[in-house]
Amino acid sequence: MVGLNGYTISSGIISSKLNDDKIVAVPLDVEDTMELGILQHDQRKLSKEAERFLHMLKTHIQEYGFEVQNLDF
Repeated sequence: MVGLNGYTISSGIISSKLNDDKIVAVPLDVEDTMELGILQHDQRKLSKEAERFLHMLKTHIQEYGFEVQNLDF
């Protein structure tokens, strides 16, 4: 994105730990909300790595002040 001088619309949840300081989130001036979710096969259990990733993601999102619904796997 930096090389293209472009933009994208996403959740806005980014981290300088993952991206350099050239990528920033700029909130849109709208009343809309965004709901994020996961799809999981009902006959497959998540791996320990996937559970850990989702736990870390949930924590990261909450640190930005967003509400996160309970994730039952």
